[in-house]
Amino acid sequence: MYYAARVAALFEDREALERHLARLEQATGGVAAPATQLNQLEPLRGQRAWLAGDHETALRLWQRALDDEASIDRLGHAIETRLYLAAGLHGAGRAAAAAAVLSPVFERIAAGAGIGAVLIARPALQRLATADWRGALDAADVAQLRRWHVLAQGETRAPAPDEAPQIGGLSARELEVLGRIAAGDSNKLIARAFDLSPHTVKRHVANILDKLGLASRGQAAAWYLSQV
Repeated sequence: MYYAARVAALFEDREALERHLARLEQATGGVAAPATQLNQLEPLRGQRAWLAGDHETALRLWQRALDDEASIDRLGHAIETRLYLAAGLHGAGRAAAAAAVLSPVFERIAAGAGIGAVLIARPALQRLATADWRGALDAADVAQLRRWHVLAQGETRAPAPDEAPQIGGLSARELEVLGRIAAGDSNKLIARAFDLSPHTVKRHVANILDKLGLASRGQAAAWYLSQV
């Protein structure tokens, strides 16, 4: 459910995010869950608040999650949270604060951390890459944001979606299907979303699992979040 909630946030699918987050909250609400486990829900609650239009609450939740950053640094969730917080702060007219939040992201990527967590936060990355950073970020950092945005949007891909090999040997269409699998969609819902036949979706799912050497949709969802 945790992975599905994160992918729902990626697609800004408020209904799916609320559904998955409600289940996560129910699963931890009746027991003495560790503080670290509870804190992992804060970024997702921030996403829920943001999509509901309650931006101040979203900013507060994201900042609170980063106060114990180590506890949410699971498959890049800390970097992802920093990007959303920075985008929200900039949108609120707090460019200097946004730049400060982004600084550790640039440092970690420069030190060799993978950029998967950056690319998966596409909605935030789009806002950051198109923002006016004059006086707040160096030109080199702004250029970096824009390069990441290009990568996240797949603007360098020329071949047709079903033909172009992408991350993990998957085609762009297979990556789209995998994203919906990770969001918890059934084959029927995926077929409806992409105007495909259920048979075609079933074939895509089989190809995805075969190419990645995975045995289940759950494993595929975890791979998606760690690699894309």
